[in-house]
Amino acid sequence: REERLRQATFARRKSHKLPCDEAYEPSGSARDPKGAVLIPEQRLPGCAAVERPAVGDASQALAVVQRCLVVPPPPHEEDLGDAAKSRPILSQPNAKLVEAMSGRVADQRRIVRMAEQIRNQNYTLRHFFDDCIVSFPELRLFFLGDASVCSTSGESNEGEYQRTIGALFSVYWLLRLPIDGKVGWCYGYDQDWHLLTEQADLESEIVEPGMPFAKMSASQRRASFLATMPWQMFENLVTQAGCSAQEIGSTERIMAMLCLTAFHDIMKVEGLLPAVQPEHVPYHGYKAGDVIRDHDMALRYVLEFFPDLIPSYSMLRKEERDVILFTQGKMNFNHGWFVQAEAPPGPMLASFKKILQEKAKPEDISFYFLHWFTDLAGAEATPLGGAEKFVLKFPHPVLTSFLWSIPYLRHLTKKTESEVVETYLQARWHVIAPELPMPEDEEAIALMRIAVMSQSDAQVIDVFNRLPRKDKKCLAVELARTGCVNQRFASSPNVKGGPAFLIYYGPALLQTNADGDVSMALRVLSEVFRAGRALWPWNEKDEGVTVTITIAQLKTERIETIIDKVGQEARNAQDDQPAQVWSLLRQNDLEGVIERRPTEEVRELMANGMPCRDLNLEHLSDASKATNDSGSETELPMSSSVSSVAQTSRRTSKASSEGDDHEFSISGNAADLLPDLNHNRRGTLCVEMELAGLRQENWLLHTRNDCITKELELMRAKLAEFDPDSCRHFSDRNIRQPSDALLESNRWGVGRGANGLPAFEEDVCSDQGLAE
Repeated sequence: REERLRQATFARRKSHKLPCDEAYEPSGSARDPKGAVLIPEQRLPGCAAVERPAVGDASQALAVVQRCLVVPPPPHEEDLGDAAKSRPILSQPNAKLVEAMSGRVADQRRIVRMAEQIRNQNYTLRHFFDDCIVSFPELRLFFLGDASVCSTSGESNEGEYQRTIGALFSVYWLLRLPIDGKVGWCYGYDQDWHLLTEQADLESEIVEPGMPFAKMSASQRRASFLATMPWQMFENLVTQAGCSAQEIGSTERIMAMLCLTAFHDIMKVEGLLPAVQPEHVPYHGYKAGDVIRDHDMALRYVLEFFPDLIPSYSMLRKEERDVILFTQGKMNFNHGWFVQAEAPPGPMLASFKKILQEKAKPEDISFYFLHWFTDLAGAEATPLGGAEKFVLKFPHPVLTSFLWSIPYLRHLTKKTESEVVETYLQARWHVIAPELPMPEDEEAIALMRIAVMSQSDAQVIDVFNRLPRKDKKCLAVELARTGCVNQRFASSPNVKGGPAFLIYYGPALLQTNADGDVSMALRVLSEVFRAGRALWPWNEKDEGVTVTITIAQLKTERIETIIDKVGQEARNAQDDQPAQVWSLLRQNDLEGVIERRPTEEVRELMANGMPCRDLNLEHLSDASKATNDSGSETELPMSSSVSSVAQTSRRTSKASSEGDDHEFSISGNAADLLPDLNHNRRGTLCVEMELAGLRQENWLLHTRNDCITKELELMRAKLAEFDPDSCRHFSDRNIRQPSDALLESNRWGVGRGANGLPAFEEDVCSDQGLAE
């Protein structure tokens, strides 16, 4: 085996025109009298040196030391010289991307050396970092324009760069577990790039057996992870992905892993998102000219049709390119969605099930899981701090569940996507709340998904049970949609139709508030679902469709802070409208985003034809204030005006829906959410809720009217084929659209017809009009 490995290395280096007897020595290094390589000390620019405590001084070693955990940006393009240039690129899915990457190439010789030397005792993390920032030109993409601008994930572009470096460091540590990878993973490095081995030795005895994770300090969590984590599971994952040192061809697999990690998140930079070109239509539901805002799908599109725009991908051999395209394209699987119960079964497992049925290579599937694992490990954007996402943020049993969740996916060969997800949720329930019985009613899926999403304990279940009835009903129904045609969860057999919703960063929203107001976070989540259902109305034919709604901005702060700001702005507003509003924007048929925008900007977007929907967070602010004042929320009786709106809403919903599984009263229970305030404030809130109800009914009726219009046009066309005279009944006057001016005025809560309905055309909004 050793001889075969030697011959394979010789042939590979010869094919890349590298000296076959070249041994790695860091640039600028020297040798001591005994022949050992001496690594010169290097320090990050702008990072002050930290005095390191003596080995025997435990009190100093355990003290909290502020250290720089980020790394410098890659060099400017002019510093790379002509070696980074190649042939120009003429295609333009995105002008900025083409301008930045046209003519650029990856440093192939250096990447080969990185893959070969990554397990070398003398190949330090600093040398690995220096090689990365010079070899991968895609890293410069995070610094196009203002690096402080938020990406599509809610993190700044520079933060995404730090995350990418953290993921690359995680690959480095996992491949060096027998050497120094375990300590690097748990403790990281100081500003001078020194591995914190001494600190690891001093803290090895500070964790009491059985201490809960929530009560551990950061130092105790690091020590506990190093001492108790089953490292063999990590090593098995590396071996199964074909990246073990004993595997022939592992160098090429490591090269592919490094390249994929370097460019995986570049499409989180919003200015780089590609538009679908006419020659590639249809493309997974996107039309010509649509901007693909899902960063994984956007990268997949570029890799498939514009590979030269990703130099680190195009320089690889076809075998490695196929592996990367398999993980990012054909697999179309996000393990994080599965482990955190973030997505419905359809978009999450349908492609993966098909791949398993096609007998995909096991090592390629493991390659994906290894990439996903390292990508998440660097998610804290503190690369020098170690894999802090897993070590400090994840309860260690939860991390273990990430690894043992993989075998559940093998059941896809015999079970449906929904059955696999439900089985996994039930297994996680036994871990989260072993003392509680398994839920079996219509709220079971929502309860289990919320418990898994929040990565919390059984307390979140009590929080869910105390939610207002309206919010519980909304979450119970929307979280139980499968996104699969003719598939139902066993505990929710009556939930049908679609589209289903994937709330991107929904788990992050709940985890951010896990030790705070989880109840308010769940109510905001239900408000997002209601806004989504208004812009994507229920339709039985859309049962296999899933819409992705990104809520990255909602997860950046604690939810009580966001709600307090909304309430303060509403109280300080000088006119009827606040300066800024939280809105759901429908970007295309499959994607939407929650953003906080100025009111005037939202109006302008609507005038330009972009459907949007305000999140009704004002009543949550008032409810939160009442809860803080009285200790509990109090339901108020409906005023006559709100009751009128409720009756209208119920009648409209009944006329436009079929089953109770998707029928929420959009405004009928609005008064239930009002706190027990004084009479004047109550009256004001009732008016506000009535206007909100009218705006919601307006959108509901408008959408329903469009559906009726299309159906009538089809019926008229069919009748015209047999009896032209019968077609006269369906004249244009019977299917006319509501006035755009009235629609705009009702969007902002003004104007009603004589019968109390929004001011549509009377014959359209009446029962007779709906029946026709």
